[in-house]
Amino acid sequence: AWVDCFGPDCLTPKGFSYSQIEILNGAFIDFYNVHCDAGSTDEDFEARRSNIRQLCNYIQVHSQGQAVVVMGDFNSRYTREADTIRAFEALGFTDVWVQLVRNDSIPAYGESLKDCQPLESGYNCEGIDKIFYRSNSQIELLPVEFRRGDDNRFTLNGIDSLPLSDHLPLFCRFHFNIYNQ
Repeated sequence: AWVDCFGPDCLTPKGFSYSQIEILNGAFIDFYNVHCDAGSTDEDFEARRSNIRQLCNYIQVHSQGQAVVVMGDFNSRYTREADTIRAFEALGFTDVWVQLVRNDSIPAYGESLKDCQPLESGYNCEGIDKIFYRSNSQIELLPVEFRRGDDNRFTLNGIDSLPLSDHLPLFCRFHFNIYNQ
């Protein structure tokens, strides 16, 4: 759970989860699933900055030197100066959307992004859901495909299921290389 929250975000459990998955004989990837404080008041921005700090500190302690994927609802944008989503760069992370859709061009503060209606569905629109990754000396992660869902449903054997979220789903396909040490 987050240490800091504000307003209605304090009424629902938000925070991050962590898991480590062995993908092949002693090669592990750490995974984080995130849901940060929402809102756009000064107090919301402060709580969200605290959320990002808490997560980054946890990653530095528990995933030092590890290959890592961090994904979820960050409620943060590169285009807002009050958000600190750029903190992941300092930890060696790459944003899959920035890499594959924007050709490694991080949006500038205040940049007006197009194709954002409805529901941040266009690929040129910066959404608040993100997928970050970093490789290590043993595992090279290579994102090869990024998609934003057409709607908020997944199907199982062609049968519509219930919505997973109030957000459009993100999808990233990774390839990986494993190097012996």
